[in-house]
Amino acid sequence: MAAAQMFADAAMMLILAMARDEIRALAFTPRSFAAEAYLAAVGSLAGHPAYIDALKCLPVSVVSLYAYANPVIAVLLGAALLDEPFGPRVICGDGNGTSGNYGGA
Repeated sequence: MAAAQMFADAAMMLILAMARDEIRALAFTPRSFAAEAYLAAVGSLAGHPAYIDALKCLPVSVVSLYAYANPVIAVLLGAALLDEPFGPRVICGDGNGTSGNYGGA
């Protein structure tokens, strides 16, 4: 279910980016590819076992909250620790993703 929600969110963002003609600004660099590979590898290697352990120790209703909490925590940590932008666009984007999670639940 989470994959379908992420796909729907990505499709919506692609449509909005095309409507706003932001596709021209899209650029892939070795650094961006390395970041994606790191997130996929480390996220899978650390996230999946942690999720399985949480399912063993906690009720499913508690474990399922990760889909709502993780994006918010990630944005806040990025802003606090890495000086990433945090403003109305980020809040709307995070709200879009979180609402997609809620709608599919």
